[in-house]
Amino acid sequence: VEAIVAEVSNTPWLEMYCYVLHPDSVDLKGGQIRAGKRVKYWLSTNYIFQKTFHVSPFFEMNYMYDWTMWRPGEKVAGSTNLKRDGKVAFNAFFEVERTSLNPLTVCYYIVRFPLYCFLIQVWIHIQALFLTIKGVDYIPHPQGSETMFSQVISQGMRPYYALKARLEEENEQRTQRKDK
Repeated sequence: VEAIVAEVSNTPWLEMYCYVLHPDSVDLKGGQIRAGKRVKYWLSTNYIFQKTFHVSPFFEMNYMYDWTMWRPGEKVAGSTNLKRDGKVAFNAFFEVERTSLNPLTVCYYIVRFPLYCFLIQVWIHIQALFLTIKGVDYIPHPQGSETMFSQVISQGMRPYYALKARLEEENEQRTQRKDK
């Protein structure tokens, strides 16, 4: 494998970025590549580098990526960690098997993948709702670029965040009265 291209997109802002990982990559500036460990029949390479693309409205930019890619064989696998101060805040893993393509399998994937993409978008937004209910703060795009979609989400969430701020303020005032 000469290089790995990892396509990353951010749903609310409809942007995409491709991290190109190889020893001379500008994406690895200030980062490092290490030979990974051999696990069973897998041999891995570990890429550690600064996050430069705003992906999630729930994570700031001051994180490091720690990606492990396993050398392809019959299967291809990868893992990504989002870390700050040595602590993992997010992890994702994938493992896929190689398959041969013929006209029938191509038709199958053309029909299957749009449905998967739709279901993934639904699941992403359900998880975002759960994170919001848990009280995780919304992080706006650092460059201020907002799409109509992200503006609708932002406007729709304003009453929630206003209520949350009011309840936190009232709770703090109660705590201060108890302390007196």
